[in-house]
Amino acid sequence: MSQDAQASVRLNRWLALCALLGALSGTGRASIIDPQMGVTEAGDSTEFTNGIVFGPDSFGGGATEYYNGTGGIITSLTFSTEIFLTPDQLASLACNSSQDPTSPNPFFLNCVIDYFAGQGQNPGLLEFLFYGTNSGTGGTDEGIPPLANFDITFNYNYSLTVDSGGWGALGNPTFTATDVGLDPSPEPRSAELVGVALIAGGALLALRLWRARRSARRLAHWSA
Repeated sequence: MSQDAQASVRLNRWLALCALLGALSGTGRASIIDPQMGVTEAGDSTEFTNGIVFGPDSFGGGATEYYNGTGGIITSLTFSTEIFLTPDQLASLACNSSQDPTSPNPFFLNCVIDYFAGQGQNPGLLEFLFYGTNSGTGGTDEGIPPLANFDITFNYNYSLTVDSGGWGALGNPTFTATDVGLDPSPEPRSAELVGVALIAGGALLALRLWRARRSARRLAHWSA
């Protein structure tokens, strides 16, 4: 075989190896599942109260069934954990709002993820907040009524049947319900017909109150 032919064979082998490595790399990336947390319908087995502790299973996913045992309508939920996160890991996190195309949240309009980076060797504070309700509309996203059933899921696409999620890559952290907003004495539906401006004002006030509580928790976290 001539030198030119040998060089051509080596080049073809090199190109084939690069293509194979590229294909393997693409396949591996496609299999990565981003960590998610969702609140969905179903559930009934475990009483849910403020301070309850839960987390993903050994597969990095899982869903836990609850019923509202607080005695009031749950109007917001904040779940917190201490964890080290890189910017890319933080960007991969997801949660379901009422507008989620895969699994719309049936109880809350909005979902926000906040992360307060730790100082030095201290882990940061990660929070998932589900909030915002359509009080008195007779439809969805009115919060979680007393004794109503719901699920908290860590599964991909917020599934309740496929036990697989992306939390294993983050060490399957344990979460605590650190803030549960309640409406202890809901008014009759006939008295809940309020204007759109009043609803918006109430939502803004609720968000401001939550951010004030969150800032207080953040200060307490760093001073501890």
